[in-house]
Amino acid sequence: MSFDQRADAPNSFWAVHVINNIPADQVKVRCKTKDDDFGLKGNQTLLPGYELWWRFSNNGLSQNTVFFCNFYWGSKDQVFNVFDSDISRHCTSKHAVDDSCYWSIRRDGFYFSGTNETGSYEKWHDWKYNH
Repeated sequence: MSFDQRADAPNSFWAVHVINNIPADQVKVRCKTKDDDFGLKGNQTLLPGYELWWRFSNNGLSQNTVFFCNFYWGSKDQVFNVFDSDISRHCTSKHAVDDSCYWSIRRDGFYFSGTNETGSYEKWHDWKYNH
């Protein structure tokens, strides 16, 4: 069965993981969709090594589903989509039941992996400086 068939199957699930890999420093994160703030009022503080993750049912809607996050670290910030139809093509169920997307927050930017394997992360975004 191909990835696309499995991803569009009813009752399949997606998971998005956002992991703080900045040693000895916390990062503030706020993730949401256009309509849903996950019930999280305000920013979530991620301590080093901690992660924010959520799971959602595909129900054939993955092509229209968009999750984005705002990130704040000292004088730097960034906002970008952590899940959309383009990103979903890179997410896999290799090490999990769900099709999973992994984001690693690092000092020099944001790295993505579809497997969470060592060496599988690629840099997708840089930090921006607050004005």
